[in-house]
Amino acid sequence: MNLTVSGDEDHEVKCNHCDPGHSNNQNTRANPALAKDKEIRQKSDSLNTWPANLLLNPVSGNTFKCTRCHEIPVSVQTDDDGMLLCTECSRNLTHTIPNKAIQRMIDALATNCLSLRGDKDASDEGVSALDTQNEDFCGWVGTIKEWADHCSQCPFLTIVCKDCRQFECQRRRMRFHAQQCPKKSIACPLECGLMVLRTNVDHHLKNKCLEQLMECSNDDCKMQLKRRNFKQHV
Repeated sequence: MNLTVSGDEDHEVKCNHCDPGHSNNQNTRANPALAKDKEIRQKSDSLNTWPANLLLNPVSGNTFKCTRCHEIPVSVQTDDDGMLLCTECSRNLTHTIPNKAIQRMIDALATNCLSLRGDKDASDEGVSALDTQNEDFCGWVGTIKEWADHCSQCPFLTIVCKDCRQFECQRRRMRFHAQQCPKKSIACPLECGLMVLRTNVDHHLKNKCLEQLMECSNDDCKMQLKRRNFKQHV
């Protein structure tokens, strides 16, 4: 599974298990606690299923697997026959309801960080084969529900640059890309007071920067002065 999240402020989990839909609850407007719980639920629900091999006890998730895709639903539904389904598998059914009892048990499953599946797949027997003490792996352990909060700060998750929206790397390494991203806004190097895209700096200096020195076109002058004063001089 290739896991990607966008920038830190507006991060969004994206992977091949994604469910694009979210439910709305008007009661959250009046209750901050419910609003927080809804926020956590929406982050988790963007993942349709959870990899069983990331669980501290992979066998513990067997009871809750979707009867169609045989994966662990992050948001579990029940059909008219009482079968457990993930959101994706229940999408085309006419009648399903959330199974709150099973949902609480799934939320409480102990798991390793989902970033362990970002760059290197774990084995079917779990992630014990991975060196989780190595600096290249996130050592976070918590519940599936708690991961929604962790993912917004995990340094090992792959995120998309919020400036160019193209470059991807682990969050901990994004600062190096930011130093050279062509779509990042930076202060004018001549300190004219404007912010310009790094890729447009040369154009800005050549055509717009008021602090850029310009040479008078008069053959008898050839004086150099800033663009802000050029019209007055001419």
